[in-house]
Amino acid sequence: MMKRIIILFILFSSTIACKKEGDTKHYSSDQFIIRLNSPDIRECALNIPMGAPALFYTGNRLWALDYRAYTEHVIYELSGDNYGIAKGYLKIGRGPGEITRAGDVTVHGGKVYVNDNGRSSIWVFSLDSMLFNPDIINGKEILINDGYILSNMYFVNDSIAVSLAVHPLSTSTFEEKVVKGNIRSYEFSEWGYEHPEAIGRTISSSKLVRLKDGGFARCYLWLDIITILNPDGTLRYNIYGSHWRRHDVGEYEFCHDICAYKDYFLVSYVGDVSDITDRNGRSRGNLPTRVLVFGNEGNHLATIEFGEKFNRMAVDEQKQRLVITFYERDAMLGYIGLEPIFRTITQTIK
Repeated sequence: MMKRIIILFILFSSTIACKKEGDTKHYSSDQFIIRLNSPDIRECALNIPMGAPALFYTGNRLWALDYRAYTEHVIYELSGDNYGIAKGYLKIGRGPGEITRAGDVTVHGGKVYVNDNGRSSIWVFSLDSMLFNPDIINGKEILINDGYILSNMYFVNDSIAVSLAVHPLSTSTFEEKVVKGNIRSYEFSEWGYEHPEAIGRTISSSKLVRLKDGGFARCYLWLDIITILNPDGTLRYNIYGSHWRRHDVGEYEFCHDICAYKDYFLVSYVGDVSDITDRNGRSRGNLPTRVLVFGNEGNHLATIEFGEKFNRMAVDEQKQRLVITFYERDAMLGYIGLEPIFRTITQTIK
């Protein structure tokens, strides 16, 4: 009898442990497809030419970051109904107070945080001062402990933030880790659940977003998996794609960008070979043609099929749009309205 009780206790304990570790779900990008037509995608004409900028929606503003530094400023606020007005801020250069190689940008609490990957540091500027003087160079430079290079930060309160960070392993190798820490003391440490097969310098390239319920979702370039964390960093769900464990690392590309929108999150998705030949006969990495839509509980609700490749994306929450940068169009920027798509999704769910 005692032996039976012990066995039952072990089984019960194992059940609780599994529950604490979250659960698994699955998705296929070929399911629940919503195909866009050309009129659904609106093109935008920018007043300033850029390369292939990253897009950020932070501080209730849409920003473009020109990584290739084709222009003299680091970031551009995109305004106007069709985002045609691009106003540049912060100088690129190697002088005092200038940003050498810009990384991600975060706006929070009246401050602008710009990662300087060239200096492995963060510049902090007053938002009001920057908006008043676009060429401001009197920012405060922050060095994060242990050499972490942070990406966009998600503030839990005015001082505590969660971020995806590059973690140096040697002078020439690194991996990405989710970290949490105090932006005032500059002390950050590794935080939250990480899938055991997503650890390592060759496979950890990923993106992180904070969900509206306070949790986090992380997607990977080289792995067909999305991990959702609870606000305390514990696992909510591992969501496995149909390509999981079917290819060698680097053979296929999967997730590029991830954005939150209301009670959902959106992931730009490739799901195809990583090395392709472009229309000029040059070998290059692949790009997304689809956006996967998930609920915050990990259910795959829809796949938005663009029918063409695009580079980057961001959600403009105020205008309820998904903004993208094109790859093969003459126009660099475009957008789609999200509410018609989510009405279709809601009707399908019902």
